[in-house]
Amino acid sequence: MKKIKLALLFVCLIAFCFVLYKLFLRYEYQKTISSKINASDLVDASCKSINPDKIVYVENLSLDNFTATGMTYDTKSNSFWIADHGTNDFDKLKLIELNDKLDSIVNIVEIENYTNSNSNNLQGITYDKSNDSFWLALGSQIQEINRNGSVINTLKVDKFSDYQFNGICYDESNDTLWVLCFNKYLINVDKKGNVLKIYESNFADQDMICMNNGLIYMTVGADYLGENNYCIAFNPDSEEYAVKYQLLNSYAVEGICFLDNSIYVVNDGMFHNAKIPKTYISIYND
Repeated sequence: MKKIKLALLFVCLIAFCFVLYKLFLRYEYQKTISSKINASDLVDASCKSINPDKIVYVENLSLDNFTATGMTYDTKSNSFWIADHGTNDFDKLKLIELNDKLDSIVNIVEIENYTNSNSNNLQGITYDKSNDSFWLALGSQIQEINRNGSVINTLKVDKFSDYQFNGICYDESNDTLWVLCFNKYLINVDKKGNVLKIYESNFADQDMICMNNGLIYMTVGADYLGENNYCIAFNPDSEEYAVKYQLLNSYAVEGICFLDNSIYVVNDGMFHNAKIPKTYISIYND
C-alpha cells in the first residue's frame, strides 16, 4: 500500500512539474511578443526604398480560394512555386507551380491528406535541389514532400514548435535548412531535425525567408495600408541584421526569392484586404 501511495505521489509530482513547465513556456511566449522590434526603428541611410518594375496579378490565372504564403524557385524546372493556404476551413493545402514568366500555371499539387486547419498552417516553402523535393514550414512541424505532394520526411524540433515555424529556406552550401519562427528565433537545422545554430530574431511581423549569396533575407511587415514593409538581411557569420530594402507597393508581404538581379515578393493583399486588395507578385530590380 505504501508503494502505491509513493507511486501516486510521484505521478502527481511529475504532472505538477509538467504544468509548471507549460506555464513557464507561456510566460516566455508572452514576454517575447511584448518585446518585438519594429523594423522601421532600424532603418538607416543604407536602406533602399525600391519600387517594383512589374506587378503580376495572380488572379489573372483563375485560381480559386487562393491565399498565398511562401514562395520558392525551382532550379530544375525553372519555375516558381507558391504555397496556397486556402481561404476556407478544409480547403486542400496546395502548391502552385508557375512558369518563369509567371503568366501560366504549370502544375497544382495537393499536399497529401492536408486541409486548412489549425494543426496544418501552411506557410514557408523551399526547394531542395539535392533531393529534388520541397520543405514546408507548417507551424508546429516541418515536412518534406516530393513533387507529387506525398510526405517523405517530418521534423518536429519540439523545443521551438511553440514559436511557430513560418519561413524556411534550403542552404545548399552545407545541405541544411534555415527556419524562421514567427516569434523570437531563427534556427539552422539538419535534415534529421537536429538544431545546429540558434539566433534571436524577434522582429514584429517577421514572415518568410530565402537565401542569396550567403545572406538570409526575410520579409517583415504587416502595414496593409502603408509602406512600412521591409526586407531584412541577416549575415550568419557576423550575426548582424540590416534593414536592406523598403518594399514599396508591397502591402501584404509574404514569400520572397531572388533570381539573377531581381527580387520577387508575393503579396496576399486579397486575404488581408490591403491597399492593393489582390494576390500579386512584385518584381524589383536592384
